[in-house]
Amino acid sequence: MSHTDTDEVGGAEESVRCDLAGNPLPSLPAAAQPATPPPSVLPTQPFGGAVGASNFTPPPGSSLGWSGAATPVQKTSSSGPALYAGLGIAAIVIFGLIFVLRAVKPNSVGAPTSYTTYTSLDNTFSCDQPAGWDHKETGAPGGVLSTVTFLKGKVRFKVISDAEGSLMSEGANAANANLPVEQQTPPVVKLHERDKHQLADNIPGYSEEKPTVFTSKVGDSRASEWVESEDKTNSRLHGYRITMLDKDREITVICSSPERNWAVMKPVFQHLVASIVPGNG
Repeated sequence: MSHTDTDEVGGAEESVRCDLAGNPLPSLPAAAQPATPPPSVLPTQPFGGAVGASNFTPPPGSSLGWSGAATPVQKTSSSGPALYAGLGIAAIVIFGLIFVLRAVKPNSVGAPTSYTTYTSLDNTFSCDQPAGWDHKETGAPGGVLSTVTFLKGKVRFKVISDAEGSLMSEGANAANANLPVEQQTPPVVKLHERDKHQLADNIPGYSEEKPTVFTSKVGDSRASEWVESEDKTNSRLHGYRITMLDKDREITVICSSPERNWAVMKPVFQHLVASIVPGNG
C-alpha cells in the first residue's frame, strides 16, 4: 500500500507517493497528450473513404483516386493523334486528286516502236502486230469467221475475216450484169454500207464521213472515218471503219482511239491496214 504526502513548493502543491514505510515511490509518467493532426491531412473512415471527401477540393494538378486521396493527374499530349489524323486527311486528299486527274486526262498510248507478224488462226490473212500490245483472237482452220483484236489501253484495232462476204459479192455481181456500167454498184460498196450498223447501233451519237476509195493488198476497198459525237465521259472515240474484198473473203477493220490520242494513232492505224494481206486458208 502507498500513501500520498503533499508539499508546497513556491505556492504549488506537489504530490509525493510513498510506501507503508514512508519511503518515496517513483513518480508516475505524465499522461500522453493526444497528437493534433496536421491541418492538411484528413482523418479517414474504414475502407479508405475520406471524412468529408465530398467537400474536399484537390489541389491543382491532382484528382481524387478510388480511396478518396488526392493523386497526381497524368497529362497526355494530343499532338500525336492530331498529327496522325492530319496525315490521314492529307493522304485522302492526295489520292482523290490523283483519281480526278486520271479521270480528266488518262494516260495516252504512244506509237509502237516495232512490229511483229501475226497470222490468223484460220490462216486467211496476216498483218503487222504492234510490239507490246495485247491481242485476242477467235477462229479455227477451215472456219467461216476469224477475228483478232490488238489493244493497248483504250486503243483498239480489230480485223474480221468473213467467208459470207464473198457470197454476197457474187450476188451483187450477178445483179450488176443486167445494168449499164455507169449504174453498176461495186459489191464492196454494198457490203460497206450494210456493215455500218455494226457501230451505229452500239456507239451513241455515231457519225461517219463518206467512204473513201482505196486499193489494198486484199482488193477493192472502202474506208470511212467516224467519230462519237456525244462526249459525256471525256473519252470520245475516233476511228476508221474499213471494208476490203477479195474473191474469197470480206475483211472488215474497225479501229478506235480516244480523241485525245487520235493524232498519234491515225498513222498507226493506216500502217496496220496497209499491212493486211490475204492468206491461204
